[in-house]
Amino acid sequence: MQTPKNVSRREFIKLAGVGAAALGVPGWMKPDSTLGRFSKYARILEPDTKIYQAPSDASSIVTSYWQDAVLPIFNRKDASITGEHGWYYFPGVGYLRTEMVQPVENHPQQPDETISRQGSLAVVSVAYTSAHFRPALNSQVLYRYYYGSTHWVDKLIFDSRGTAWYRVKDDKFPKNERWVLTSRLRIMSPEELAPISPDVPPEEKNLLVELGKQTVTAFESGLPVFSAAISSGDEIANSKYKTPTGVFRVGFKRPSQHMLPWDTTFGDYDLPGVPWVSYFTNRAHAFHGAFWHNGFGSPRSHGCVNLRPEDARWIYRWTTPVVQAHDDMEYAESGGTLVEVVD
Repeated sequence: MQTPKNVSRREFIKLAGVGAAALGVPGWMKPDSTLGRFSKYARILEPDTKIYQAPSDASSIVTSYWQDAVLPIFNRKDASITGEHGWYYFPGVGYLRTEMVQPVENHPQQPDETISRQGSLAVVSVAYTSAHFRPALNSQVLYRYYYGSTHWVDKLIFDSRGTAWYRVKDDKFPKNERWVLTSRLRIMSPEELAPISPDVPPEEKNLLVELGKQTVTAFESGLPVFSAAISSGDEIANSKYKTPTGVFRVGFKRPSQHMLPWDTTFGDYDLPGVPWVSYFTNRAHAFHGAFWHNGFGSPRSHGCVNLRPEDARWIYRWTTPVVQAHDDMEYAESGGTLVEVVD
């Protein structure tokens, strides 16, 4: 394959180098003719990620990128999946395994003054952004929020320079303020959170998780209506990570959650804004979106059922109990959607 017309290898590398800043670091998010040429990007997920000359781990290493570098994908056709694991091809540079990147888009936002009094749900619409201690670019950065993660916004202000900021509520640390540039978060509409197939009786809906196939399938009256690749618990890495088999019900849902391990033997992760969480066991196993890996189709979670954020949102909207648009959680008094997990 050839480098796309009017884009040289040097230009690509330059774009890749500034891509992370242009898509995530305060001060770079502005209309730009160069960034405007692309709609799809890939965020590197691991430190020192290798780019190969051919779609094979045995191929020569061309270069490497650090975690959170952002590479422009010139053409979705060029970013085709080939080989054993699946590979993205970046014209003029080389091949990268699909599981090593998060596909992202770049959609800067305007301030939205329609925030609900109770708070409104927002989704990160750029590769990543900083959550600051105060609404100022030079204030301490507390977290990095990633594309597809969801967060509760309850206040909009403009600083002395006219820059717009949202205050973000954190469910784990409610007393600590976080401030994010409004250009990085998109307030979600009630229509985007509305239930799917609300006319279907709840008892006619059920989910089947097949661990051997690494899939989840939704059924209405016995007919499949949706299926997606998953990543269940990686019990080879740790026997405690096994996703339990059996029959369960969705009992608790929330559109956003800051996840920390309740037991250090389950890891040391710290993940704010995990999207579209639908718990189905009393041991905190849940369906939820994952923005920290792209290895769906193989086990790699700590016991939950990981999905692409868009797939997790479908399940969140389709299952009961129903969470109202401006509520941050909902419990099922009884009769949540049936979930069967089989080997």
